[in-house]
Amino acid sequence: MRYTHTKFRISDNVAEIIKLSKFSAQTAKLLFALIFLQDQTNESWPTILYEADKPQDHFVFVSELRELGFASKTGSSRFLRKPVAELVAIPGIFDYLEIASNGRYLTWRFSENFFDVMADMDVYGLIDASELALCHGVFGGASLAQIPLHRKKRIPEFRLIGPSENNVWRDNYIPPKLVPSQVERQLRPQLQKWAD
Repeated sequence: MRYTHTKFRISDNVAEIIKLSKFSAQTAKLLFALIFLQDQTNESWPTILYEADKPQDHFVFVSELRELGFASKTGSSRFLRKPVAELVAIPGIFDYLEIASNGRYLTWRFSENFFDVMADMDVYGLIDASELALCHGVFGGASLAQIPLHRKKRIPEFRLIGPSENNVWRDNYIPPKLVPSQVERQLRPQLQKWAD
């Protein structure tokens, strides 16, 4: 599939939602892919949704998702079932998200609320679609959300587990019980992929 461009932006608020939602790597990857594909549509990501404007339905062939880094050994769309179910369970992201009954394509419509969160681009991360393939493991979604936000900084510092210092979700966040050796074992390979 040829795209008009391969880079897309996510707002820092979307990055924070992805990090704090603790999505599986496949679920985060699907959300990133759909954000990228939304950017490729004529509708794209308008900075303001006027009252007459309503988000539109879009679709993508499952084969296109495989090209964006979704590895699957079968020709079926079974690998999308869990990520779609996880995304549908989170209110406010999609108005509609469903795999077609024949399993060949996925249809989505982002919610107006999500358009609003994406519209706040005072701080954003720039992601190349090829980086979607780097989203693996427990911290895959958080890494893909946070690293592009801090990529050009001289001394980047960010949190992969808890909310950012100035984040509105900070007060309601309950930190998970983590074992440092387990975190290191899971995080080291993920960061190594980004460093290569």
